[in-house]
Amino acid sequence: MTNLSEIRKEIDELDDEIINLLNKRLECVVETLGKKDKIEDLNREFQIIQKLKERAGNTEAERYLTEIYKSIFKEGKRIQENIKNEKK
Repeated sequence: MTNLSEIRKEIDELDDEIINLLNKRLECVVETLGKKDKIEDLNREFQIIQKLKERAGNTEAERYLTEIYKSIFKEGKRIQENIKNEKK
């Protein structure tokens, strides 16, 4: 049986992976600047959310992932806006 400290260690390792992946995702988001007409693309966001819902497996995971990704989208757009404004 897995004890609490082992579970927490695994969570910490997963958090490290998530941080690395989010940093890579942000690099890609920043790279899209100048390659599209506008920062916000609601159709693309909808497509990503739909894909997440299909892969989530259950309603609770669907809600969890949807909220996380809405936050990811919001912060990505904020960062893109900041970079765009700095270049002006």
